[in-house]
Amino acid sequence: MSVPTLFTLAAHILGTLKYSPKMIKTFVPKEVNEQLVLFMKGCELCDYVKSFGGIYNIYKTFSIDGFQRFYLHFLQMCEKTNFLKTKNKMKLQKNDFIVTMIYDLRNDDTEIDLNFCFRSMGFPDIFCDFKEPRFQYYFFSCKFHTYHLPYDHFPVPAIPPNWTQFLPTNVDTSVLPFLIQPLRLKRDPPFQQFTLNDEFFVRLLAMVNAYTRDRHHETLAYGFELVAHQTIYQNNVLNKYYVYVYGMLAVTLSELHIEFDICSSFLVEAEHLAKICSQTLDIFYYKMRVAKNFYMFDLVHEMFFNIFDVVPMESNFYPYSLQIYFNALFVLVENNLCKALVYNHHFNEEHKKKCKSILLETSVILKRHRKFIYKCLSTDQKEEADFELYNLIIEMYMLCIDKLSTTVNYFINDQLTCLALQLDRVSRLYYFFKHLCSPFAFSVDMLMHKLETILVCQEKCCHIKFCEENGNLTFTYFLLFQIFTNKHDVALQLLEKAMECFKFNASPRYQMGWHFKQKNVNFIDDSHSFKTHPINIPRLLQTHGRIGKALKLGVISIEEYNKRHF
Repeated sequence: MSVPTLFTLAAHILGTLKYSPKMIKTFVPKEVNEQLVLFMKGCELCDYVKSFGGIYNIYKTFSIDGFQRFYLHFLQMCEKTNFLKTKNKMKLQKNDFIVTMIYDLRNDDTEIDLNFCFRSMGFPDIFCDFKEPRFQYYFFSCKFHTYHLPYDHFPVPAIPPNWTQFLPTNVDTSVLPFLIQPLRLKRDPPFQQFTLNDEFFVRLLAMVNAYTRDRHHETLAYGFELVAHQTIYQNNVLNKYYVYVYGMLAVTLSELHIEFDICSSFLVEAEHLAKICSQTLDIFYYKMRVAKNFYMFDLVHEMFFNIFDVVPMESNFYPYSLQIYFNALFVLVENNLCKALVYNHHFNEEHKKKCKSILLETSVILKRHRKFIYKCLSTDQKEEADFELYNLIIEMYMLCIDKLSTTVNYFINDQLTCLALQLDRVSRLYYFFKHLCSPFAFSVDMLMHKLETILVCQEKCCHIKFCEENGNLTFTYFLLFQIFTNKHDVALQLLEKAMECFKFNASPRYQMGWHFKQKNVNFIDDSHSFKTHPINIPRLLQTHGRIGKALKLGVISIEEYNKRHF
């Protein structure tokens, strides 16, 4: 049981006293009130809301930042409370709040801030019929993957002439998968923008659409166009959306494996613009994705729990932070397994000990996360299916460790068969386990054909060949074939495919494949500088050729895609 602090005692007193909102405003400063409410538990929080006459009156009293913190805390307490009566009261208060808002918003044109307040918290679909720019609504829906856009056609970004002089004169456009398609004779008219607001949101929507589909070159093109547009940046209403622009640019540059200090500079710029709780959560999310791309798992862990400890399950921040976190965990585990395979190849006693040390360390990490999953599944989980899938994948990696650690394979093969029956219908591992369960009915040739189909579909979605997601998938298949089967020639073939993707994207994982092929144990641990510099995009284009190449490729990709599809 936690020892009560001065804050918790003050919050308890404030929550249980039947003060009116007028008295609370008079005797308790708003800043203090907004902080104390975060220390209230279920029952006293219910009394506090009741004393205000409902959550909507709290919204009218608090700042946007204070209200967002309060509302996320309120939903978390509603999920965590074990008292059914209190839980029902809190649900009733939440429903009354939504009904009141719907009535007021339909009769008041001035409550645009409330739409932004809710949608930026990861509740984009609570209200969908109020008077606001439609592109703004589409932006948050697309950002949280809750709405499929009715179009995929956006204006070609206009890069300033003083920037284009630093772009390469020629780029290899053969990596664009749709260039082989014929040009269309009839084209739909482009977007018609009549206001600065529309002009901005169309491009912001185009950027987030490219960002969510891993089209890094196109994300970079739209992001740099928006950064160059100083008229929009200086607009007081639109300026707050540049948190997302700079955040997505930081993640995109990390996906392109540009230096960490450059990505940090964009993150710092986004952090300076963050004013409210939801934008702080976005900063944590962007930092987590950047750290994942640089294999900084400790930072990923820290940022994940900064989000996980604050957001309720209803918020879309919850499942997407989970997805990034476990993806980062699995990349860490796979890199460790590859290192163990390299060390295991040598008969040197010191190398054998190093192999065991890596496997033991990885096993401890996996067991800790398995306990975390069991803890989450012991509650009423909205994302139960995802947690169960993560647990199955952890069991698969535990079997990889057992296979490399022991010479007795009888029980491991039985466990693997059992696991295969659970995984042969879910996740991206489907085809490997289908082959494992029925090697004669589902041959290696058939598996490779199916895998190639997946890779081609992914390339079409990303608008570029050799996308890194394909490299990660084939790298996973390489490890599974190398560890669980005797088909090492197939494993090597898969590794070659993965390394081709990693080399194209300048991914550090290319070195991991090189070490495996050369059986070289001299691994280099990358250290990253946390220094930040003022953002100077013309200088970046001048000194980092890969940024200029990706930017030009992004503009060409958007232009050619529009020609062939619209």
